Amino acid sequence: MTQYLYGASIQGIQSFIFQTNKLKEIIGASEIIENISTNYFTEFLKEQNISTGYEKIMMAAGNIKFIFDNESDIKKVVRNFPKKVIQKAYGITISQAVIKYDGELQKTHIDKLEIKLKTARNKVELPLDLSLNIIKNAPRTGKSGVAKDNDNKVIDKATLQKNKKSNGVLLTNKLVENTLDDKFVSDFKYLSNKKNKIAVIHVDGNGLGRILQQMGKKIEENGNSEQLKTAFAKFSTQLDASTIKAAKDAINKVFDAENKLNIKFRPIVLGGDDLTVVCDANKAIEFTEEYLKLFEENTKENLKGLVETYNLDEFKNGLKAAAGIAYCNEKYPFHYAVDLAEALCGEAKKRSDRKNSCLMFHNIQSSFFTSFSDYKDNELTIGNIEFDFGPYYVEKGLGVEKPSIDAFKELYKEFKKENSPISSLRNWLSELYSNKEHAQSTLNRINQMAEEGKYDHESLNEILAKLFDKKMTLKNLLVEKDGKQKTIIYDILQIKSIND
Repeated sequence: MTQYLYGASIQGIQSFIFQTNKLKEIIGASEIIENISTNYFTEFLKEQNISTGYEKIMMAAGNIKFIFDNESDIKKVVRNFPKKVIQKAYGITISQAVIKYDGELQKTHIDKLEIKLKTARNKVELPLDLSLNIIKNAPRTGKSGVAKDNDNKVIDKATLQKNKKSNGVLLTNKLVENTLDDKFVSDFKYLSNKKNKIAVIHVDGNGLGRILQQMGKKIEENGNSEQLKTAFAKFSTQLDASTIKAAKDAINKVFDAENKLNIKFRPIVLGGDDLTVVCDANKAIEFTEEYLKLFEENTKENLKGLVETYNLDEFKNGLKAAAGIAYCNEKYPFHYAVDLAEALCGEAKKRSDRKNSCLMFHNIQSSFFTSFSDYKDNELTIGNIEFDFGPYYVEKGLGVEKPSIDAFKELYKEFKKENSPISSLRNWLSELYSNKEHAQSTLNRINQMAEEGKYDHESLNEILAKLFDKKMTLKNLLVEKDGKQKTIIYDILQIKSIND
Protein backbone atom coordinates (compact mmCIF):
# COMPACT_ATOMS: atom_id res chain seq x y z
CA MET A 1 0.00 0.00 0.00
CA THR A 2 1.22 3.49 -0.87
CA GLN A 3 1.65 5.82 2.11
CA TYR A 4 2.87 9.37 2.61
CA LEU A 5 5.31 10.44 5.31
CA TYR A 6 4.64 14.11 6.07
CA GLY A 7 6.97 16.43 7.95
CA ALA A 8 6.62 20.07 8.97
CA SER A 9 9.12 22.28 10.75
CA ILE A 10 8.40 25.71 12.20
CA GLN A 11 11.05 28.39 11.69
CA GLY A 12 11.48 31.80 13.26
CA ILE A 13 10.40 30.61 16.72
CA GLN A 14 13.21 32.42 18.51
CA SER A 15 12.64 35.78 16.86
CA PHE A 16 8.86 35.43 17.23
CA ILE A 17 9.14 34.85 20.99
CA PHE A 18 12.08 37.06 21.91
CA GLN A 19 11.78 40.11 19.68
CA THR A 20 10.09 42.03 22.50
CA ASN A 21 11.22 43.11 25.96
CA LYS A 22 7.73 42.79 27.44
CA LEU A 23 7.28 39.59 29.44
CA LYS A 24 3.54 39.54 28.76
CA GLU A 25 4.17 39.39 25.00
CA ILE A 26 6.90 36.76 25.42
CA ILE A 27 4.45 34.60 27.41
CA GLY A 28 1.81 35.04 24.72
CA ALA A 29 4.25 34.11 21.95
CA SER A 30 5.32 31.01 23.88
CA GLU A 31 1.70 29.95 24.27
CA ILE A 32 1.05 30.32 20.53
CA ILE A 33 4.11 28.22 19.65
CA GLU A 34 3.20 25.62 22.29
CA ASN A 35 -0.29 25.27 20.79
CA ILE A 36 1.04 24.93 17.24
CA SER A 37 3.66 22.39 18.35
CA THR A 38 1.28 20.15 20.30
CA ASN A 39 -2.46 20.47 19.74
CA TYR A 40 -3.08 22.52 16.63
CA PHE A 41 -2.16 20.03 13.89
CA THR A 42 -4.81 17.53 14.98
CA GLU A 43 -7.32 20.40 15.34
CA PHE A 44 -6.42 21.47 11.80
CA LEU A 45 -7.04 17.93 10.48
CA LYS A 46 -10.55 18.02 11.97
CA GLU A 47 -11.14 21.40 10.29
CA GLN A 48 -10.18 19.76 6.99
CA ASN A 49 -12.60 16.86 7.64
CA ILE A 50 -9.71 14.41 7.95
CA SER A 51 -10.69 12.11 10.80
CA THR A 52 -9.04 8.80 9.83
CA GLY A 53 -6.23 7.47 7.68
CA TYR A 54 -3.34 9.10 9.53
CA GLU A 55 -0.90 8.20 12.29
CA LYS A 56 1.20 10.47 14.53
CA ILE A 57 4.94 9.86 14.69
CA MET A 58 6.09 13.08 16.38
CA MET A 59 4.53 16.37 17.43
CA ALA A 60 6.71 18.51 19.70
CA ALA A 61 9.04 21.54 19.79
CA GLY A 62 8.00 22.83 16.38
CA ASN A 63 8.48 19.48 14.61
CA ILE A 64 5.56 17.48 13.20
CA LYS A 65 5.69 14.05 11.56
CA PHE A 66 2.62 12.08 10.46
CA ILE A 67 1.87 9.21 8.09
CA PHE A 68 -1.14 9.54 5.76
CA ASP A 69 -2.85 6.81 3.74
CA ASN A 70 -4.74 9.05 1.33
CA GLU A 71 -3.21 11.23 -1.40
CA SER A 72 -6.10 13.70 -1.37
CA ASP A 73 -5.68 14.19 2.39
CA ILE A 74 -1.97 14.90 2.14
CA LYS A 75 -2.64 17.42 -0.66
CA LYS A 76 -5.11 19.25 1.61
CA VAL A 77 -2.54 19.37 4.39
CA VAL A 78 0.30 20.65 2.20
CA ARG A 79 -1.93 23.26 0.58
CA ASN A 80 -3.65 24.65 3.69
CA PHE A 81 -1.56 24.03 6.81
CA PRO A 82 1.16 26.69 6.22
CA LYS A 83 -1.46 29.37 5.59
CA LYS A 84 -3.30 28.51 8.80
CA VAL A 85 -0.10 28.52 10.85
CA ILE A 86 1.30 31.83 9.64
CA GLN A 87 -2.11 33.45 10.10
CA LYS A 88 -2.13 32.13 13.66
CA ALA A 89 1.37 33.49 14.37
CA TYR A 90 2.43 36.46 12.23
CA GLY A 91 6.19 36.36 11.86
CA ILE A 92 6.91 32.64 11.80
CA THR A 93 7.36 30.47 8.71
CA ILE A 94 6.87 26.77 8.12
CA SER A 95 8.62 24.31 5.83
CA GLN A 96 7.02 21.06 4.67
CA ALA A 97 8.10 17.89 2.91
CA VAL A 98 6.46 14.62 1.86
CA ILE A 99 7.99 11.23 1.12
CA LYS A 100 5.87 8.78 -0.86
CA TYR A 101 6.70 5.14 -0.22
CA ASP A 102 5.29 1.65 -0.76
CA GLY A 103 5.42 -1.13 1.78
CA GLU A 104 6.82 -0.63 5.24
CA LEU A 105 8.28 2.58 6.66
CA GLN A 106 12.10 2.44 6.78
CA LYS A 107 14.69 4.63 8.48
CA THR A 108 15.84 5.73 5.00
CA HIS A 109 12.41 7.30 4.45
CA ILE A 110 12.78 9.40 7.61
CA ASP A 111 16.33 10.39 6.57
CA LYS A 112 15.07 11.49 3.13
CA LEU A 113 12.30 13.50 4.76
CA GLU A 114 14.84 15.35 6.92
CA ILE A 115 16.94 16.19 3.85
CA LYS A 116 13.88 17.55 2.02
CA LEU A 117 12.89 19.60 5.09
CA LYS A 118 16.37 21.16 5.22
CA THR A 119 16.06 22.11 1.55
CA ALA A 120 12.58 23.56 2.11
CA ARG A 121 13.91 25.83 4.89
CA ASN A 122 15.93 27.74 2.30
CA LYS A 123 12.81 28.88 0.43
CA VAL A 124 11.96 32.53 1.09
CA GLU A 125 8.47 33.21 2.45
CA LEU A 126 6.87 36.64 2.10
CA PRO A 127 5.59 37.89 5.49
CA LEU A 128 1.86 38.57 5.80
CA ASP A 129 2.44 41.90 7.54
CA LEU A 130 4.37 43.70 4.80
CA SER A 131 4.39 47.40 5.55
CA LEU A 132 2.64 49.74 3.10
CA ASN A 133 3.27 53.48 3.05
CA ILE A 134 -0.41 54.22 3.63
CA ILE A 135 -0.44 52.22 6.89
CA LYS A 136 0.91 53.59 10.15
CA ASN A 137 3.71 51.43 11.56
CA ALA A 138 3.99 50.16 15.13
CA PRO A 139 6.87 52.18 16.67
CA ARG A 140 8.40 49.26 18.60
CA THR A 141 8.55 46.79 15.71
CA GLY A 142 8.37 48.87 12.54
CA LYS A 143 5.60 46.61 11.19
CA SER A 144 2.14 47.56 9.97
CA GLY A 145 -0.11 48.75 12.78
CA VAL A 146 -3.46 47.01 13.21
CA ALA A 147 -4.65 48.13 16.67
CA LYS A 148 -3.79 50.07 19.82
CA ASP A 149 -2.75 48.64 23.17
CA ASN A 150 -3.90 49.69 26.64
CA ASP A 151 -1.48 52.62 26.55
CA ASN A 152 -3.05 53.81 23.28
CA LYS A 153 0.09 52.91 21.29
CA VAL A 154 -0.09 51.39 17.81
CA ILE A 155 0.82 47.68 17.73
CA ASP A 156 1.26 45.19 14.89
CA LYS A 157 -0.65 41.96 14.25
CA ALA A 158 1.89 39.68 15.94
CA THR A 159 1.90 41.79 19.11
CA LEU A 160 -1.90 41.78 19.14
CA GLN A 161 -1.92 37.98 18.86
CA LYS A 162 0.63 37.63 21.67
CA ASN A 163 -1.30 39.95 24.00
CA LYS A 164 -4.52 38.00 23.40
CA LYS A 165 -2.74 34.74 24.22
CA SER A 166 -0.75 35.98 27.22
CA ASN A 167 -2.65 34.00 29.86
CA GLY A 168 0.20 31.45 29.98
CA VAL A 169 -2.20 28.56 30.63
CA LEU A 170 -0.62 25.88 28.41
CA LEU A 171 2.93 26.04 29.73
CA THR A 172 2.17 26.81 33.36
CA ASN A 173 -0.43 24.03 33.61
CA LYS A 174 2.36 21.61 32.73
CA LEU A 175 4.30 22.78 35.76
CA VAL A 176 1.83 23.64 38.51
CA GLU A 177 -1.39 21.66 38.67
CA ASN A 178 -4.79 22.88 39.85
CA THR A 179 -3.83 26.51 40.10
CA LEU A 180 -4.51 29.85 38.49
CA ASP A 181 -1.86 31.41 36.30
CA ASP A 182 -1.26 34.24 38.77
CA LYS A 183 1.13 31.93 40.63
CA PHE A 184 3.67 32.99 38.00
CA VAL A 185 4.45 36.69 37.68
CA SER A 186 3.92 38.44 34.34
CA ASP A 187 6.40 41.31 34.41
CA PHE A 188 10.20 41.31 34.54
CA LYS A 189 10.21 43.81 37.41
CA TYR A 190 8.43 41.26 39.62
CA LEU A 191 10.87 38.52 38.61
CA SER A 192 14.05 40.35 39.53
CA ASN A 193 15.84 40.25 42.88
CA LYS A 194 16.62 43.30 45.06
CA LYS A 195 19.54 44.16 42.76
CA ASN A 196 17.16 44.20 39.74
CA LYS A 197 18.80 41.09 38.33
CA ILE A 198 17.05 38.28 36.45
CA ALA A 199 18.45 35.05 35.02
CA VAL A 200 17.73 33.55 31.60
CA ILE A 201 18.38 29.80 31.61
CA HIS A 202 18.64 27.65 28.49
CA VAL A 203 19.06 23.87 28.73
CA ASP A 204 19.52 21.40 25.89
CA GLY A 205 19.90 17.61 26.01
CA ASN A 206 22.98 15.75 24.79
CA GLY A 207 23.11 12.76 22.47
CA LEU A 208 19.62 12.85 20.98
CA GLY A 209 20.92 12.42 17.45
CA ARG A 210 22.95 9.37 18.49
CA ILE A 211 20.09 7.68 20.31
CA LEU A 212 17.75 8.11 17.33
CA GLN A 213 20.40 6.86 14.90
CA GLN A 214 21.11 3.78 17.02
CA MET A 215 17.41 3.04 17.41
CA GLY A 216 16.78 3.44 13.70
CA LYS A 217 19.74 1.24 12.78
CA LYS A 218 18.67 -1.54 15.15
CA ILE A 219 15.07 -1.47 13.93
CA GLU A 220 16.19 -1.41 10.29
CA GLU A 221 18.20 -4.59 10.90
CA ASN A 222 15.02 -6.28 12.16
CA GLY A 223 12.97 -4.88 9.26
CA ASN A 224 9.94 -4.05 11.37
CA SER A 225 8.02 -0.97 10.16
CA GLU A 226 5.53 -0.92 13.03
CA GLN A 227 8.39 -1.07 15.50
CA LEU A 228 10.03 1.97 13.89
CA LYS A 229 6.88 4.09 14.17
CA THR A 230 6.19 2.96 17.73
CA ALA A 231 9.77 3.50 18.91
CA PHE A 232 10.10 7.03 17.50
CA ALA A 233 6.68 8.05 18.85
CA LYS A 234 7.48 6.58 22.28
CA PHE A 235 10.86 8.29 22.40
CA SER A 236 9.30 11.67 21.58
CA THR A 237 6.57 11.25 24.21
CA GLN A 238 8.86 9.97 26.96
CA LEU A 239 11.50 12.64 26.35
CA ASP A 240 8.86 15.38 26.56
CA ALA A 241 7.46 13.86 29.76
CA SER A 242 10.95 13.68 31.29
CA THR A 243 11.63 17.35 30.56
CA ILE A 244 8.30 18.54 31.95
CA LYS A 245 8.53 16.44 35.13
CA ALA A 246 12.13 17.56 35.76
CA ALA A 247 11.10 21.22 35.46
CA LYS A 248 8.00 20.73 37.58
CA ASP A 249 9.83 18.93 40.40
CA ALA A 250 12.72 21.41 40.34
CA ILE A 251 10.27 24.32 40.68
CA ASN A 252 8.51 22.62 43.59
CA LYS A 253 11.82 22.09 45.38
CA VAL A 254 13.53 25.41 44.66
CA PHE A 255 10.58 27.83 44.58
CA ASP A 256 8.24 26.04 47.01
CA ALA A 257 5.54 26.17 44.34
CA GLU A 258 2.88 24.38 46.37
CA ASN A 259 2.73 27.05 49.05
CA LYS A 260 3.56 30.40 47.48
CA LEU A 261 1.81 32.75 45.10
CA ASN A 262 3.65 34.78 42.49
CA ILE A 263 6.58 32.42 41.93
CA LYS A 264 9.49 34.39 40.48
CA PHE A 265 9.82 32.05 37.52
CA ARG A 266 8.47 31.91 33.95
CA PRO A 267 8.68 29.05 31.43
CA ILE A 268 9.32 30.32 27.90
CA VAL A 269 10.13 27.13 25.99
CA LEU A 270 9.32 23.70 27.43
CA GLY A 271 9.24 20.58 25.30
CA GLY A 272 11.33 17.84 23.72
CA ASP A 273 14.73 18.24 25.37
CA ASP A 274 14.58 22.06 25.33
CA LEU A 275 14.00 24.32 28.30
CA THR A 276 14.23 28.11 28.33
CA VAL A 277 13.06 29.95 31.45
CA VAL A 278 13.52 33.31 33.12
CA CYS A 279 13.63 33.57 36.91
CA ASP A 280 14.89 35.36 40.00
CA ALA A 281 18.69 35.58 39.70
CA ASN A 282 19.14 34.33 43.29
CA LYS A 283 17.61 30.95 42.40
CA ALA A 284 19.14 30.32 38.97
CA ILE A 285 22.05 28.02 39.81
CA GLU A 286 20.04 26.07 42.37
CA PHE A 287 17.15 25.52 39.92
CA THR A 288 19.45 24.61 37.02
CA GLU A 289 21.42 22.09 39.07
CA GLU A 290 18.23 20.47 40.34
CA TYR A 291 16.72 20.35 36.85
CA LEU A 292 19.84 18.72 35.35
CA LYS A 293 19.83 16.03 38.05
CA LEU A 294 16.14 15.32 37.58
CA PHE A 295 16.41 15.28 33.78
CA GLU A 296 19.01 12.51 34.05
CA GLU A 297 16.90 10.56 36.57
CA ASN A 298 13.67 10.91 34.57
CA THR A 299 15.19 9.94 31.22
CA LYS A 300 16.89 6.97 32.89
CA GLU A 301 13.50 5.75 34.13
CA ASN A 302 11.31 6.73 31.17
CA LEU A 303 13.65 5.51 28.42
CA LYS A 304 14.58 2.27 30.19
CA GLY A 305 12.38 0.16 27.89
CA LEU A 306 13.91 1.62 24.71
CA VAL A 307 17.44 1.31 26.09
CA GLU A 308 16.94 -2.38 26.89
CA THR A 309 15.10 -3.20 23.66
CA TYR A 310 17.68 -1.60 21.37
CA ASN A 311 20.85 -2.16 23.44
CA LEU A 312 21.44 1.56 23.94
CA ASP A 313 23.90 1.00 26.79
CA GLU A 314 25.41 4.47 26.36
CA PHE A 315 22.15 5.92 27.68
CA LYS A 316 21.30 3.41 30.44
CA ASN A 317 21.95 6.07 33.13
CA GLY A 318 19.78 8.66 31.41
CA LEU A 319 20.46 11.53 29.03
CA LYS A 320 22.91 14.25 29.96
CA ALA A 321 22.23 17.93 29.32
CA ALA A 322 24.08 21.26 29.24
CA ALA A 323 22.83 24.61 30.51
CA GLY A 324 23.70 28.26 30.07
CA ILE A 325 22.68 30.99 32.52
CA ALA A 326 22.77 34.63 31.43
CA TYR A 327 22.35 37.16 34.25
CA CYS A 328 21.17 40.62 33.29
CA ASN A 329 19.31 43.68 34.51
CA GLU A 330 15.50 43.44 34.26
CA LYS A 331 15.50 46.18 31.58
CA TYR A 332 18.31 44.71 29.47
CA PRO A 333 17.26 43.77 25.88
CA PHE A 334 15.90 40.29 26.46
CA HIS A 335 16.90 38.74 23.13
CA TYR A 336 20.58 39.44 23.85
CA ALA A 337 20.28 37.59 27.17
CA VAL A 338 18.63 34.64 25.41
CA ASP A 339 21.40 34.59 22.78
CA LEU A 340 24.05 34.53 25.52
CA ALA A 341 22.28 31.77 27.47
CA GLU A 342 22.18 29.63 24.31
CA ALA A 343 25.83 30.40 23.55
CA LEU A 344 26.86 29.43 27.10
CA CYS A 345 24.88 26.21 26.78
CA GLY A 346 26.69 25.43 23.51
CA GLU A 347 30.06 26.22 25.10
CA ALA A 348 29.28 23.93 28.05
CA LYS A 349 28.39 21.12 25.63
CA LYS A 350 31.62 21.58 23.73
CA ARG A 351 33.87 21.68 26.80
CA SER A 352 32.22 18.63 28.37
CA ASP A 353 32.29 16.66 25.09
CA ARG A 354 28.55 16.10 25.74
CA LYS A 355 29.46 13.38 28.25
CA ASN A 356 28.36 15.00 31.52
CA SER A 357 25.60 17.35 32.66
CA CYS A 358 27.02 20.79 33.42
CA LEU A 359 26.37 24.53 33.33
CA MET A 360 28.11 27.79 32.52
CA PHE A 361 27.05 31.31 33.49
CA HIS A 362 27.94 34.93 32.81
CA ASN A 363 26.78 38.26 34.21
CA ILE A 364 26.14 40.70 31.35
CA GLN A 365 27.82 44.04 31.95
CA SER A 366 28.14 45.39 28.40
CA SER A 367 25.39 47.01 26.37
CA PHE A 368 24.92 44.27 23.75
CA PHE A 369 25.84 40.69 22.89
CA THR A 370 27.58 39.56 19.72
CA SER A 371 29.14 36.20 20.62
CA PHE A 372 30.58 34.42 23.63
CA SER A 373 34.03 34.44 22.01
CA ASP A 374 33.85 38.27 21.88
CA TYR A 375 32.90 38.37 25.57
CA LYS A 376 35.81 36.09 26.31
CA ASP A 377 38.28 38.24 24.36
CA ASN A 378 37.02 41.58 25.68
CA GLU A 379 36.06 40.83 29.30
CA LEU A 380 37.45 37.45 30.34
CA THR A 381 41.06 37.46 29.12
CA ILE A 382 44.28 39.17 30.22
CA GLY A 383 47.23 37.96 28.19
CA ASN A 384 47.37 34.22 28.86
CA ILE A 385 45.00 34.41 31.88
CA GLU A 386 41.32 33.56 31.35
CA PHE A 387 38.44 34.04 33.79
CA ASP A 388 35.87 31.61 32.32
CA PHE A 389 36.50 28.76 34.75
CA GLY A 390 33.40 26.68 33.91
CA PRO A 391 31.62 24.56 33.11
CA TYR A 392 30.53 23.30 36.53
CA TYR A 393 29.36 19.69 36.67
CA VAL A 394 26.38 18.03 38.37
CA GLU A 395 28.35 14.89 39.12
CA LYS A 396 30.98 15.08 41.85
CA GLY A 397 34.47 13.62 41.77
CA LEU A 398 35.06 13.79 38.01
CA GLY A 399 38.68 14.81 38.59
CA VAL A 400 40.98 17.34 36.99
CA GLU A 401 39.38 20.23 35.09
CA LYS A 402 35.80 19.20 35.98
CA PRO A 403 34.74 21.24 39.05
CA SER A 404 31.37 20.35 40.56
CA ILE A 405 28.48 22.75 41.09
CA ASP A 406 28.25 21.62 44.70
CA ALA A 407 31.89 22.53 45.42
CA PHE A 408 31.41 25.92 43.72
CA LYS A 409 28.38 26.67 45.92
CA GLU A 410 30.34 25.56 48.98
CA LEU A 411 33.19 27.92 48.10
CA TYR A 412 30.77 30.78 47.48
CA LYS A 413 29.23 30.17 50.91
CA GLU A 414 32.69 30.40 52.54
CA PHE A 415 33.46 33.65 50.73
CA LYS A 416 30.16 35.15 51.90
CA LYS A 417 31.34 34.98 55.50
CA GLU A 418 32.24 38.34 57.04
CA ASN A 419 35.82 37.37 57.81
CA SER A 420 36.60 35.97 54.34
CA PRO A 421 39.29 37.62 52.14
CA ILE A 422 36.87 38.27 49.27
CA SER A 423 37.45 42.07 49.24
CA SER A 424 41.21 41.55 49.04
CA LEU A 425 40.72 39.00 46.27
CA ARG A 426 38.61 41.51 44.36
CA ASN A 427 41.61 43.88 44.53
CA TRP A 428 43.91 41.03 43.44
CA LEU A 429 41.74 40.38 40.39
CA SER A 430 41.66 44.09 39.47
CA GLU A 431 45.45 44.32 39.78
CA LEU A 432 45.88 41.37 37.42
CA TYR A 433 44.54 43.69 34.71
CA SER A 434 47.01 46.47 35.48
CA ASN A 435 50.08 45.20 37.34
CA LYS A 436 50.85 41.52 37.95
CA GLU A 437 53.60 42.35 40.47
CA HIS A 438 51.12 44.31 42.59
CA ALA A 439 48.68 41.44 42.19
CA GLN A 440 51.25 39.00 43.58
CA SER A 441 51.92 41.33 46.51
CA THR A 442 48.19 41.40 47.27
CA LEU A 443 48.05 37.60 47.18
CA ASN A 444 51.08 37.39 49.49
CA ARG A 445 49.34 39.75 51.91
CA ILE A 446 46.18 37.59 51.81
CA ASN A 447 48.20 34.52 52.74
CA GLN A 448 50.03 36.42 55.49
CA MET A 449 46.64 37.33 56.96
CA ALA A 450 45.69 33.65 56.72
CA GLU A 451 48.76 32.67 58.75
CA GLU A 452 47.80 35.29 61.34
CA GLY A 453 44.41 33.61 61.71
CA LYS A 454 42.33 36.45 60.23
CA TYR A 455 39.99 33.91 58.58
CA ASP A 456 39.44 30.18 58.18
CA HIS A 457 41.90 29.53 55.37
CA GLU A 458 41.93 25.79 56.03
CA SER A 459 38.26 25.48 55.01
CA LEU A 460 38.87 27.66 51.95
CA ASN A 461 41.88 25.60 50.87
CA GLU A 462 39.97 22.37 51.40
CA ILE A 463 37.15 23.49 49.12
CA LEU A 464 39.52 24.98 46.54
CA ALA A 465 41.29 21.62 46.42
CA LYS A 466 37.93 19.89 45.81
CA LEU A 467 37.29 22.19 42.87
CA PHE A 468 40.52 21.46 41.09
CA ASP A 469 42.09 18.19 42.12
CA LYS A 470 44.15 19.53 45.06
CA LYS A 471 46.10 21.94 42.86
CA MET A 472 44.19 25.12 43.73
CA THR A 473 44.82 26.93 47.05
CA LEU A 474 44.87 30.52 48.29
CA LYS A 475 48.56 30.56 47.39
CA ASN A 476 47.85 29.19 43.93
CA LEU A 477 44.66 30.73 42.53
CA LEU A 478 45.87 30.58 38.93
CA VAL A 479 45.79 26.99 37.69
CA GLU A 480 46.41 25.33 34.32
CA LYS A 481 43.04 24.44 32.75
CA ASP A 482 42.19 23.82 29.09
CA GLY A 483 45.77 24.76 28.25
CA LYS A 484 45.38 28.22 29.82
CA GLN A 485 45.92 29.86 33.19
CA LYS A 486 42.53 30.30 34.85
CA THR A 487 41.05 31.43 38.15
CA ILE A 488 37.70 30.71 39.78
CA ILE A 489 37.64 34.01 41.70
CA TYR A 490 35.99 35.95 38.86
CA ASP A 491 33.01 33.54 38.89
CA ILE A 492 32.69 33.85 42.68
CA LEU A 493 32.67 37.65 42.39
CA GLN A 494 30.10 37.47 39.59
CA ILE A 495 27.63 35.53 41.73
CA LYS A 496 28.35 37.76 44.75
CA SER A 497 27.56 40.86 42.70
CA ILE A 498 24.32 39.29 41.39
CA ASN A 499 22.74 37.78 44.49
CA ASP A 500 21.00 39.81 47.20
